[in-house]
Amino acid sequence: MSATLSAPLGKPFRPELEKYCRLEPLSLQELREVQDLLQSHCTLDVSKAKCKDKNGKPTGPFSASAANATGDHSGSSMFGSWLRDNCIIAYGLFLTDPDGQGCEDSKACINSIATFLLTHEAYRIELVLGGHKDVKGGPATWMDRPHIRFIGETGLEDTKWYNHKQNDALGYFMWTRCQLALAGKMPLTGDHLKLLGQLFDYLSVIECWDDHDAGHWEEHSAQHASSLGPCLAATRAFATLMQKTGFLAPCRSDTLKILELKLSSSLKEILPNEV
Repeated sequence: MSATLSAPLGKPFRPELEKYCRLEPLSLQELREVQDLLQSHCTLDVSKAKCKDKNGKPTGPFSASAANATGDHSGSSMFGSWLRDNCIIAYGLFLTDPDGQGCEDSKACINSIATFLLTHEAYRIELVLGGHKDVKGGPATWMDRPHIRFIGETGLEDTKWYNHKQNDALGYFMWTRCQLALAGKMPLTGDHLKLLGQLFDYLSVIECWDDHDAGHWEEHSAQHASSLGPCLAATRAFATLMQKTGFLAPCRSDTLKILELKLSSSLKEILPNEV
């Protein structure tokens, strides 16, 4: 297998990891050893990345970077909580600890994102759905999109200009929220159910399958496979959840069918490439 690699594997920076850095799969015992090693160095401790309010109480989301040993994020250039990053963390916490604190942290994180969107971004979505805002223009329109980054310590919007043209972040949130519901950990009802319906309608109205967004890379505008994928996965998870619960999807009657058809078609045209 090593002959097919474009570059050889170098030695890891940490000597104690060298025996585990190889092409062959690790045994179950070796995986346990790696886990124990990481835990002994607090590598898997996510507590310092938790955003905290002025009284030091965790607010749910995680900051992009802990600026110092005490977990104070205010001096970091990565100050803020990105929806995409938080959803990936939240799903990982749930997946690795479905019946413990990891799941509770996951639910708190996703709930904080939902609260932020309901409080500060739902009106932006409604303006687009009503035809009062066109968010498919140049940089001047990007702040009119649902914000995909917020201030985790307060749950408020970050009002500095930012490129919020990142459909993948919305897709990751909707998909993760559905996974928690499908697993019976966080039923999808009330405002959360309504919010997802709004978001699916929003993705349909902006024709996300042909929307040139900044995507996961936050670089040039393009039709990104990494943006189409999360939105398609969210559409399918939501449809499965609606069938499982018997709920009527709180979006336009053809929204989910359109998203399934258009997103899957666009994704097939792009894969295995990113753009």
